[in-house]
Amino acid sequence: MSGDETYRHALVARLPFQAGGGACTVLVRRVDGNVQLLFHAVLDTTAVLTRNQVAELIDALSAAVE
Repeated sequence: MSGDETYRHALVARLPFQAGGGACTVLVRRVDGNVQLLFHAVLDTTAVLTRNQVAELIDALSAAVE
């Protein structure tokens, strides 16, 4: 973690072999108090989320697994 980064969690999501296989690392981190979501753990894909967007993402993921 960098000096300004206070949280990091990586989730490796895998594509089924029927879809060609492969993986995407989804990285969640907190930098300077901002929550960031990165796809393929690449800085160019960084999305900075508001608290409301974080709550919305939690709700969406929870609903998807029900």
